[in-house]
Amino acid sequence: NPNPSPNNPSLNPNPSPSVPPAPLAPGGDEPNPNPKPSPNPKPSPSPSPRPSPNPGGANPSTPFSEPPRLRGLRPPSARKRPLDAKAAMAPLDATSGASLNIVASLCCTMGLAFEALENRGRATGYLMAALEVDARCVEAMEALLGSGLLGVVAMQRVVEDLKARLPPDMGWLADYYAARGSVHDPSSHPNVHFRRLEAMPTKKSGKRGEDAAASPAPATPLSTGAADVGSSPNSVMDPKVEGGWGLGDNLDVVAAKAEAAYYAGDAAAAKDLALRVHEVDPQQETCALVLFASLLELGAKNDLYYMAHKLIEASPAAAVSWVGVGCYYIATKRPDLAQRYFHKATKLAPRLAPAWIGFGNAFSAQDESDQAMAAYRSAARLLPGSHVPSLYIGMEYLRSNNLSLAGSFLSGALSLNPLDPFTFNEVGVVAYRKGSYREAEAHFRKALALARLEPPPFGNPDRNPSRNPKP
Repeated sequence: NPNPSPNNPSLNPNPSPSVPPAPLAPGGDEPNPNPKPSPNPKPSPSPSPRPSPNPGGANPSTPFSEPPRLRGLRPPSARKRPLDAKAAMAPLDATSGASLNIVASLCCTMGLAFEALENRGRATGYLMAALEVDARCVEAMEALLGSGLLGVVAMQRVVEDLKARLPPDMGWLADYYAARGSVHDPSSHPNVHFRRLEAMPTKKSGKRGEDAAASPAPATPLSTGAADVGSSPNSVMDPKVEGGWGLGDNLDVVAAKAEAAYYAGDAAAAKDLALRVHEVDPQQETCALVLFASLLELGAKNDLYYMAHKLIEASPAAAVSWVGVGCYYIATKRPDLAQRYFHKATKLAPRLAPAWIGFGNAFSAQDESDQAMAAYRSAARLLPGSHVPSLYIGMEYLRSNNLSLAGSFLSGALSLNPLDPFTFNEVGVVAYRKGSYREAEAHFRKALALARLEPPPFGNPDRNPSRNPKP
């Protein structure tokens, strides 16, 4: 019967007039424009609103719309909603594989997604929540460190909290966190953590084979196997073994040590360490950047040309390859050509902050302050927790003799990292230019104290000291 009415049970299974008729499914029969009047007409209820095809009122032209139930909500916190601590901190089992905390994995994925959308506030919250749920979520820690979402002081607090919550048999991960978090902090002595990671273990008693048979060794930490630099059976450690962890050939440990050596001012050791990683994994972005920066610091033009040429032949679509070409032209005093290749690198990877810093340096070498400032500000937007972009902006204002703005940005860099000797040196230069010689002397002494906290521990102590960069 094509005539829908409240008295027709075939089309309306609920004959009660107080219930509105069910909406027709798409592709159903068209309603009769002249329905027969009911013998007992009753006022029909108001029709229910048709569901909107665009839930949440999102603009249909935008490619992504966050669900309405997530808007305005803060990221979850494991401290506010206690979870199963045993499940979150279950020890690794070599036979059944490492346990996976689903909540931590989801929080980490959400943080990476928000970081890709440049919503860095929520990205930081979700990544911190992933570490609160599971202290072994290395991917969340690497995202926090690589994206510059946290300052040095905040990262120190995170590392101390993670070290306190890790079980004793995962001391290698606590040392790795401490080493990675102390890259920009010379007062924390990162070489101590690296030495503990690299040192070979000493047994309590008995033979190593008996200990290994009594207690199965955990899975090799971080990226191992094909990613190891000359990996050996000693790379897998027994929890019963005291002393070091024998991870001196681990690729992630060597890469972290190269980055720490570069920021400690030991460019020669950073070059040697980064080259070890680069020979095994040429696509390791962090080590490739450290290698190019170290070669530029050492003035090794031929090595820069060779390494950049090899990378361009292997992966011409990678932005890091063109960063190497830009570094080569900076080393050969041709900033106009360096601008072209740094620009190409920023087009290939707009979120690669070192490419923007190199782009700004190329503009600064040609006295184009406005373009240099724009490039540095792009890097500051990509690295909100890093002091390096603010340091470069302050140095550019100092070069143009704008002392007030230079002091403001350098003070901001000090607030993000109060342990960088280069920043104290630039603040001292500003005070000297202003005529505040006492203040300048205090800042210079602070820079020297931070730079001489310890001798260069990353390379060979018998190496020719003339190769070390000047403080």
